[in-house]
Amino acid sequence: RITLSSSNATLRLQLARLLMTQAQLGEAIHRESTLQRAMDLALSARDQRRRWGGDSVEAITLAADIAIVTHYSAALWMIVRPEPDGNATTAEASDPRLIGKAGLAAAMRGQFDLARTLAASAPPFESAWINALTRELELGTETAELTECLAGLWREAWELATNDDER
Repeated sequence: RITLSSSNATLRLQLARLLMTQAQLGEAIHRESTLQRAMDLALSARDQRRRWGGDSVEAITLAADIAIVTHYSAALWMIVRPEPDGNATTAEASDPRLIGKAGLAAAMRGQFDLARTLAASAPPFESAWINALTRELELGTETAELTECLAGLWREAWELATNDDER
């Protein structure tokens, strides 16, 4: 088990990234608890950075990525949305690095109009991802139309991916 006694926010983020990678590669003994520890570290780093006016959005972005990987839509919503819906500050929630993640959270919650609105302001890959997920969730059941429609939307998202993490 990897532990951290430092209260340094940057070290907490580095450890959180390491744990997330370990879980994604199947190298964690207990995937869920490893990802929860990574989430806790990222949120702790967010809180520390808020105290001294640092870049809390970097930490929120990592926490949101962990929530996406674990399919914790309620946690994702809380992390990226401003009060009263969530616990992000107004400045954090409006940061371009979080717009796409908020769009994914909205889609996962069935708030499709909000998801599309946020997708319009998101970077190209995230916009395509939100639109594909939104359409998939709207169509619901497996049909030939669904399969054909989604194949095109997911292919578009794949083509817009700029790195392995997005793929």
